[in-house]
Amino acid sequence: MGSLALFFSPHGRIARKPFAIGAAVVYLLIVASQLLLSAPVTARANVIPFALAQGLLTYAWYAVHAKRLRDAGHATGAAAAIAVLYAMSVVLFMLLIELELVSGGTTFVESKGGSLLTSLLVWIALGAVLAGMQAMDLFLYLAIVIAVLILLPFVIALGFSIWLATRPSALVPP
Repeated sequence: MGSLALFFSPHGRIARKPFAIGAAVVYLLIVASQLLLSAPVTARANVIPFALAQGLLTYAWYAVHAKRLRDAGHATGAAAAIAVLYAMSVVLFMLLIELELVSGGTTFVESKGGSLLTSLLVWIALGAVLAGMQAMDLFLYLAIVIAVLILLPFVIALGFSIWLATRPSALVPP
């Protein structure tokens, strides 16, 4: 049970090397959880397995980072804020997936191996072209904003993890 405490208890401290290993495991599992969005899984259970996995992994990310922040002599508020920001981007992503599932399943782009985000961007661009150049600017900006809102929190979290891994341990107060 001691090894699971690394991922599910935000209390205590953790040195740089175990933090780097723990954070890498969490990031690998976050990327691997995208498999829960495959067609066979979503056909049977919708996005529920993905949502549960993302919730657990977000908490595990917070627990590992809170311990490392404490070890480096910092407050844990930054890790909580980034975890909430990431959770909000996951919710936005799941809403887009739900929209795709409700609106008819697969599109031409997805049937050729593209992702949901690619499909969304293609449909927005197509709508912009059909609506004219002025509307194209609006739809293009909308597509860019959606992509940034989904991807930026992950990039911020990754950068924060790298920064935190470079912080030295603080002296233990007497």
